[in-house]
Amino acid sequence: MRCHNHAPTEWVNRTEGPVSSRLLRGDTMRRTLLVAVVASCISATVVTSSSLAGPGTSCGSWSVVPSPNVGSRPNFLYAVSALSDTDVWAVGRVSDSFTGRTLAEHWDGTSWKVVPTPRLRAPSTTLQGVAAIAANDVWAVGNAISGSATRPLIERWDGTAWKLARPSEPVEGALQAVAAVNAHDVWATGSDGLALHWDGSSWTVVPTADSSATLQGVAAIAANDVWAVGAKYVNFQAKPTTEHWDGASWKEVPIGGGSFGGYPVAVATAGSNDTWAVGAWGQFSPHTLVQHWDGGAWHHVGSPSPHPEDSLTGVAVVGANDVWAVGWSYGPLLTLVEHWDGRTWAVIPSPSPNSNAELVGVAASLDGNLWAVGSFGTPPTGDPARTLVERYCQA
Repeated sequence: MRCHNHAPTEWVNRTEGPVSSRLLRGDTMRRTLLVAVVASCISATVVTSSSLAGPGTSCGSWSVVPSPNVGSRPNFLYAVSALSDTDVWAVGRVSDSFTGRTLAEHWDGTSWKVVPTPRLRAPSTTLQGVAAIAANDVWAVGNAISGSATRPLIERWDGTAWKLARPSEPVEGALQAVAAVNAHDVWATGSDGLALHWDGSSWTVVPTADSSATLQGVAAIAANDVWAVGAKYVNFQAKPTTEHWDGASWKEVPIGGGSFGGYPVAVATAGSNDTWAVGAWGQFSPHTLVQHWDGGAWHHVGSPSPHPEDSLTGVAVVGANDVWAVGWSYGPLLTLVEHWDGRTWAVIPSPSPNSNAELVGVAASLDGNLWAVGSFGTPPTGDPARTLVERYCQA
């Protein structure tokens, strides 16, 4: 439920958490319940958005890559993780009124394909984050909803199929993001200060600094160096927050530059003294928000806001002088891509199919190429929403 009912619009209840839902990353939900897996997996007609593709992918600019959709219902991609230019994963949701189901897609170097995920009894399931460690080791997290209950959803790709994974103890809350140090050290964060850790054998709950915080982004550097970003309530107002894992506990670290109604929603890092967080600030007319950690403190960094409303929802670091952020602008709804060259942030042109599109997540492959995912709609109604994948190859 972004402002002005602009498309692509999903017909579900979005989180009315610490801030206006239009600032949130993806389809965040509070009410979920994870129930037993049934044997069947997603099976539906797949429609590819091939009409969006240009004559070819040119390096040095962003271009649309055709991506599939399940049936005629709204399809959304929220997160992406790239191992290489022949092994990329994206996750999201297929929506159906007030219900929905998880969506996973894979790029093999030639085309994007829908990959079946476990079908749950819960009427509404979503995947919000993905982290690829190896070709046979990929984690995806999100939530499952049934009635008024919310439970985390965790799935793992083992090279053959996606399989459900459960925390070692019952827990409520929605997971928003996942990041890995290695195969035996993975973190997932989400609503109500929820943090789960994978040690190679099980997922366990780890207390965070503030149980009221919504931790929407997480970045892992080392076993004793992990960042989570999001927002918390202070006197009924949303305030930006960051938490750091030092190997023993999560501690809150002061962050400035935010304002009522805004906070960072995504974080990426190049090292212990070079971490970036992005989001939006402003309750009614959001503007881009960029914060940088230099090893000692968080600092606000100026970033363009080219339209009346702008929000950054994903960030990826290629190098110290090569950082990318994606999101959306409204007036009309357009994709937004910004780049840091070591001195300033600048807007980089990106396709906006039907002038009605948004990007939510971005990832860099090891060879430095970028993948961004989101969705687009068809004016004027904005339905059905279709998956959107864009790629930038270094010139």
